[in-house]
Amino acid sequence: MSENALPTPHPLDVSLFSKRGNKTTKLINSANDLAHVTGQHRWYEFNFEVPVFIQDILIKTSGYSNFNEIEVELFCLDGSRHRDLVRVTDGNSFAGVGRVAKGFRFRPPSKFLSETKIISVRVVGLTLEELRDFESEIIQLDAREAKVSERERKMAESEASFSELKEEEKSIQSEVGKLQAQRAEIEEMLLKARAELSASREKIKDVDQEIENRQNELRSVRGEATSAHRTRGTHQRG
Repeated sequence: MSENALPTPHPLDVSLFSKRGNKTTKLINSANDLAHVTGQHRWYEFNFEVPVFIQDILIKTSGYSNFNEIEVELFCLDGSRHRDLVRVTDGNSFAGVGRVAKGFRFRPPSKFLSETKIISVRVVGLTLEELRDFESEIIQLDAREAKVSERERKMAESEASFSELKEEEKSIQSEVGKLQAQRAEIEEMLLKARAELSASREKIKDVDQEIENRQNELRSVRGEATSAHRTRGTHQRG
């Protein structure tokens, strides 16, 4: 990753999705209006090969009114589902997500006397590998801020003309502001992603413990049944 290249959420490629041969999946990042599917009151489902971080989902449609709403349901990493209603605005439905997910689906409203189409679906986010890269990127941001501070110190000591110094100061302050804003955004996404992963691990632990408890109960019941059977056989022989 170059010094000036900051990792940012981007449209996720169709290669990250499963069932890429399906007509519904081919809507991902589609730039061809002729590749649309008919808009029906049913679920259109999309699943990923591996979980990803979704920042937002944009559904492009035609034939729906601005007061119509589309149901969007997210398949969360811990097995739960998060549902939201997204209003149609000039043929676009924008769903802010900000979660790690295994997939999602959406369902348009029923529409009569109108030809409705689903034209394309765009999912903006990051792979989990890109999320991990954020940690090293934050370290690089710290180093870059230190360099900027050093430039400010040298600028103060410089014997250059006053006008040149003021222009350089404006440029540096602008860069510092951008870096700080980008760092805050990256840290916020990291916190959300870590919380999702931590919650999933805890749920898996609880399920494993429940399985172990049930197995112990089963062994206990089997032991009691065997003991009772033997006692009954002894009484019958007596």
